[in-house]
Amino acid sequence: MFSVDVRRTAQACVFALRGELDYDSAVQLQEAADLVLTGHDQPGLVVADCTALAFCDSSGIGGLIRIYQKLSAHGGLLRLRPRARWRGSSR
Repeated sequence: MFSVDVRRTAQACVFALRGELDYDSAVQLQEAADLVLTGHDQPGLVVADCTALAFCDSSGIGGLIRIYQKLSAHGGLLRLRPRARWRGSSR
């Protein structure tokens, strides 16, 4: 199960990612990004908060790259807030 909650702060737009971001759920991330990144009030900074993300495959990475590309085309930035440890990491 995957969810993305979007909230705006004074400094950034935060995408709180939860669950498993994979081929089946990447469309949810893209839909949320499309809502935020289209229109006149585009944020200069998007933070992808991955602290509650349990899994991310190449489709999820691709979705994050598309967000980065859209932001950077207009001078914006994407920052990742990572998990302390990823499943399968040795540290």
